[in-house]
Amino acid sequence: MPGRKAVKVLLKSETTGEQIGKNLNVNIKSEFAIPKYEPSLILEIQFPSGGKFDPREEQRIRVKIKNKNVLSLSDVKLELKSNLIQTETYLDSLGPLDTEFKDFVISFDPSEEPQEDTLVVSAVISNKTFVAIEDYEIIPYYVEFKEELTVEKKFLRTDNVIKVTNTGNAKHTDTVKHKTTWLKGLITSTKPRAKTIIEDGQRFLQWELELESGESTEVRAINSYRGWIILLILIILGVVFYYVLRSPIVITKNSSGVSMKEGGISDFKVVMHVKNRTNKSVNNIRIIDRVPKIANVIEDFEVGILKPSKIIKHEKRGTLLKWVIESLEANDEVIISYRIKSRLSILGRFVLPRSIGRYTTKKGKERLTYSNVLRLSV
Repeated sequence: MPGRKAVKVLLKSETTGEQIGKNLNVNIKSEFAIPKYEPSLILEIQFPSGGKFDPREEQRIRVKIKNKNVLSLSDVKLELKSNLIQTETYLDSLGPLDTEFKDFVISFDPSEEPQEDTLVVSAVISNKTFVAIEDYEIIPYYVEFKEELTVEKKFLRTDNVIKVTNTGNAKHTDTVKHKTTWLKGLITSTKPRAKTIIEDGQRFLQWELELESGESTEVRAINSYRGWIILLILIILGVVFYYVLRSPIVITKNSSGVSMKEGGISDFKVVMHVKNRTNKSVNNIRIIDRVPKIANVIEDFEVGILKPSKIIKHEKRGTLLKWVIESLEANDEVIISYRIKSRLSILGRFVLPRSIGRYTTKKGKERLTYSNVLRLSV
């Protein structure tokens, strides 16, 4: 083999026969050139799960490095680069024709959005760079929305505020539920509008929400007694005002003793009940009634029945009748009646307009009250 060698030389005396050994350094030179080896590597990237990564989990990426020649290598720099991965390490040595595996544990941001990426692995030695390239993917994952309930107490109102967050890494649609009851439903409003569902005998308010990754929103279930309290107050005020402002005089108009002729109505009696429905007397009551000109008033009034103080006949308006009641005691009633005779037999419907009642309050103010409309038909 070419190179520097140590050669042992023996010297022997011819006279004495003694031998002496000496080591001589000899350079041996080959007549052929010695080849110069350049670094040569093969890189291979091995992905777990087929290169589909869940960002919530650590990923172990393995790089296979193979030395293709008999040259021993040292200080091999390995670099991993992509949009999401940046790391490097060194191999102390790599023997001739050796193969070595290097593992890299990679952690991603759990909220990393789904995407495709390309990993470039490079090995650098003696100003030479060897490269391997592989594509991988961050896959989407979906989890139930995170819910945080806050209860806000206000006057006659409770706000149930639910903060909802999509903790997945992709846009997702999910439902949010809040337990309620039928009675609570009478006082509950929602923002945004929720629908009511029943599951396993339980009643829930349900919202369907669509949120981007990391997005948050709020829904509210508001239990408020304010509307019912206001409604109750209005009802009470309405009843009070009704009893305070209503007319103490009630006039009810009816008919009786209807006579028929030639298939139509010929005459009948009008009966009016004038009642004081309060616990106080009412003075100076005037009742005015009008009979259409199609009929005449028979001025033959029954004994014991209050007679009209005035009867006025008008060519266009018909006949006006007026009664005066000086005083009507508490809960007392007066009956007024008169008879009408039609000029012709009335076929179809006959209508008597409302009677008008006037009275004077204790403060001297004049008020009006009205009877019902009287309708007769054949």
